[in-house]
Amino acid sequence: MHSKLRMGERVTVKTVQAKTGSAPEASLGQVEALTAQAWAQRFVDPSSTAELAQEAYRLAAELNYEAGAVEALFVLTFSAFYASAFGAQLAYAREAWTRAQGQLEALQARAWHLLGAALLDAEAFPEAEATLQEAKTRFEGLADAAKVAEVSLEFAYLHICRGEFTEALGLLQRAQPALTAPHLRAQLSHSLAVVTSHLGDNEASQRHCEKTLELAKKSGDRRLQVLALTVQGNSLEARGELALALNAYLEALARKVDTGVSDGKVETLENVANVYDRLGETERALHYALEALGLARELKHSRLEAEARALLGRFYRRQGDVAQARVQQLEAQKLSAAHGDRKVLAQVSLELGLLTEAAEPETALAYFRSCEHEARALGYTVLEVEAQLGVARVLTLTGRPEEVYGLLKDGLDRSQTCGFKLLEAQFHQALAEHFQQTQNFRAALASFKTFYALDKRLSQQQMGEKARTLMLQFDLEQVEKSAGLERRKNAELDALNRALQATNEENAQLVAQLRKQAVRLEQQTREDALTGLYNRRHLEAQLALEFRSAERYGSPLCVALVDIDDFKRVNDTMSHQVGDEVLRIVAEIFRQFVRDTDIVARYGGEEFALVFLQTPLPGSLSVCERIRESVATHPWEAVHAGLRVTLSVGVAADLSVKDHEKLLAQADAKLYEAKRRGKNCVVA
Repeated sequence: MHSKLRMGERVTVKTVQAKTGSAPEASLGQVEALTAQAWAQRFVDPSSTAELAQEAYRLAAELNYEAGAVEALFVLTFSAFYASAFGAQLAYAREAWTRAQGQLEALQARAWHLLGAALLDAEAFPEAEATLQEAKTRFEGLADAAKVAEVSLEFAYLHICRGEFTEALGLLQRAQPALTAPHLRAQLSHSLAVVTSHLGDNEASQRHCEKTLELAKKSGDRRLQVLALTVQGNSLEARGELALALNAYLEALARKVDTGVSDGKVETLENVANVYDRLGETERALHYALEALGLARELKHSRLEAEARALLGRFYRRQGDVAQARVQQLEAQKLSAAHGDRKVLAQVSLELGLLTEAAEPETALAYFRSCEHEARALGYTVLEVEAQLGVARVLTLTGRPEEVYGLLKDGLDRSQTCGFKLLEAQFHQALAEHFQQTQNFRAALASFKTFYALDKRLSQQQMGEKARTLMLQFDLEQVEKSAGLERRKNAELDALNRALQATNEENAQLVAQLRKQAVRLEQQTREDALTGLYNRRHLEAQLALEFRSAERYGSPLCVALVDIDDFKRVNDTMSHQVGDEVLRIVAEIFRQFVRDTDIVARYGGEEFALVFLQTPLPGSLSVCERIRESVATHPWEAVHAGLRVTLSVGVAADLSVKDHEKLLAQADAKLYEAKRRGKNCVVA
């Protein structure tokens, strides 16, 4: 299952557009301040975001300040998306696009991008594709590689909606180098988690999920955290860890109540239904599937309705209600065909094959082959292998054994390679039946024994997972009971709290302000304000401790001093603002390559220090070389035309020196040697 993320679009109001002569400068500034404030708290307080953006838009309209109105509409579009109000989202995006015409090229390009994204959410796929292509062309004309990469995220989502996972993966991989901002990297990680999960690479999917959760927590994006939990559940479910998967899904559902992510809620309900189905709890599975269908219809979301109907049809088939199962699958087929969802169409073909297998084997064979062909084109491995098994069963049933063995052997090999344990057992069972039909009784007995052992192990695992799930449900019920008692207590205290609120409000604001100030002061003692890295004072304090520890225990410790080559020329010829942006991006690249346990600091000006703990010299050199290469190949043209940035790096690891200061001095000497060698290199 997948849910869409948004947005890469960053609101940056700049008063470079012609303004109304009669409008006071302060009023224009107020529009910009309101818009910036709304954007800054979009993840923390979505309702206030919408209110602030509405006020900014109203004021901009009164002042006839078109650029400010467009920026406020951008925020309103995001706010509507966050609330799953896709109709309002599209209306805001269309108005922003209309008002942006005649404005600066960059603003127009962003309006095209936003409209394409809104059309995508409204499932107007052909119009969305054309609009996004126009946005991509305009950003390419502006030489804005970062924005081109952001539009690629939208195209990747379009492919995911259509079930075209291989195409989506290619787009995401090509866009990855240009996506350096944390919120965009989080979106990228989520999309990669979805795609790799569907392509059967559960280990990669789990890694991307963990990265998404880490980045989402840093950004404060609660919606993204919820969606990452859902994909993490997908990965756990694929590995057969059903209790953990159910826990992830239920946690995601609980958080969705707070964030109002209705489209994601439909998909998570479907995931919960799937887990209960695999645990043999058909009634619970049907309950959640029906709830998912009801919500999808309430949202008037045809793609989600198609997915819910296909799932519901599968549950009806397993209950033996063939007529109801067929009704649901045919309705899902009609809805999916309307918006080109190839993934659901392939799933429906498999289900229709299973429904007709016994009575109409040739019809079933056509369905299975259609599913196999479509799943192979989509790179949807598990579905392709399931369809392959269906083809083999029908060929066995209709007396064509000569075509069966190769299919079964290939399907078994792929099931084992991808870790599809249930399918592996089913292929062994089908092989046993095939060998029995061809009178190879020795091979039939061996395949049946393997099937029996696998089936027994899977049944035991299912029982274990069911027991863990029952324990989890018991814990959840206890939590709900406690929550009910807590709510009653809270209700009794609510009246008193309201009475005290008016008198405490001013004090609370003062306390909050003091707390924020204390946090800021504490951060200032150890962090560099521009890059967010540690400052020199914190670095030297930590390095002194780590040097003594490494000296005492004989563990490796490496220090690298890094200098941005010819940085003064960047400041002098391109402005200090460009220089500051270079420092921020270089700092972000450092974060991508070092571990959480390592130390990264701004040492002074354009110089940085990296401390690699428990890392021998070759490992540290390898990381430094990757950092140097990443900086050298970064799309700096997107920051400023003609900009090129390289690094010189000096590395030291000699712990026989007197103290950490001598170690830093050694690294500094190596840095100057790198400069003498012509810069853009690593020297140890």
